[in-house]
Amino acid sequence: MESEGPSESEKSVMENLSRVFTNACMFVGQGVNCPSKCAMCEESYEDATRVLFECSKARNAWLNCSLIDKVTSVMLKNNTTAEITYVLLRELTREKAEPFAMNL
Repeated sequence: MESEGPSESEKSVMENLSRVFTNACMFVGQGVNCPSKCAMCEESYEDATRVLFECSKARNAWLNCSLIDKVTSVMLKNNTTAEITYVLLRELTREKAEPFAMNL
């Protein structure tokens, strides 16, 4: 049986995650000086998905806790940082979810 999508409470969790992952650079219009490059690796632009999942340092963290394949797979199917995080937390076993949460 295929899932019909997230419930109302799950949608609420994703909305809250979206707020948590709001990029500081969104405040540039309010006079906040923000660098455009990733603060972790300085290789590319900075946004929540890049910092948490795409940055070379983030990918090394996922590799070190044996989650790189799962993270990569989920990223191919989900668009936002909140969706990626939500799906990973929902699909990972407790044993795998703990290192994921610690890296996050």
